[in-house]
Amino acid sequence: MKKYLYIFKYTFINELSYFSKVVFRVVSYFLHIFVFYNVWKYIYQDNNVIAGFSLNQMMWYLILAELFMMADSRVARKRPIEEIKSGSITYIMNKPYSYIGYVFTTYLAEGFIRLIVMIPVSILFGILFVGPLQDFNFKYIGFMIISFIIGYSLNGLIQISISLFAFYMEDATPMHWLYNKIVLIFGVFFPIDMMPHALQGILKYTPAYVVSYGPTKLAVDFDLMNAIKILGAQSIYLIIVLILVNFIYRRGVKKLNVNGG
Repeated sequence: MKKYLYIFKYTFINELSYFSKVVFRVVSYFLHIFVFYNVWKYIYQDNNVIAGFSLNQMMWYLILAELFMMADSRVARKRPIEEIKSGSITYIMNKPYSYIGYVFTTYLAEGFIRLIVMIPVSILFGILFVGPLQDFNFKYIGFMIISFIIGYSLNGLIQISISLFAFYMEDATPMHWLYNKIVLIFGVFFPIDMMPHALQGILKYTPAYVVSYGPTKLAVDFDLMNAIKILGAQSIYLIIVLILVNFIYRRGVKKLNVNGG
């Protein structure tokens, strides 16, 4: 555990030297929210509620879901692919810690420093555009925080899993593109509630449900039974992804050793 705490601390300090990147993300975040606000304000001109969301709730949903995307670290997508391609992974594999744990800890550290800045900014943007989130109950904030942490962790582990397919194929980038578009469309731009009823049942089995939609839905429209369902789905997903990422890695290392890598 001390090894991973050191990796976390080292990455955190290193990211502070590139703080200007976080400032750029804040500007980009504001522009995204500004565009979303004007689009949804126009859509809501003749409607008070759409798919169970008021304009206030819809904007807070987009702000919090976009916060998740802005805090996302590219390390889980880029580093394993680059290190497998270059062969440098063979040196890291011999270190006294898990390679998956190393990449995941780096991912968390980079995300943590961004969230320190982005969370207050997201609250400020929400109040600026539509006022405080209506009917928000601080009593259930623990459920929301746990769900967000699991969702963010799942996102990193899924991306690491996809990147590790570089052991078996020339480029795993197209798989990342597909995954990111699923999360972006069905977890950020449009809540699953807005999809046709038949499609909603299918989407609740996708990563978008447990990574982005679920945590954000709990924040803007909390329901205890729904919270149990979302946290249950996230727990099952977490177990499956942990098994999957370790399986892909072990098979990849075995393939590398057999091929004399």
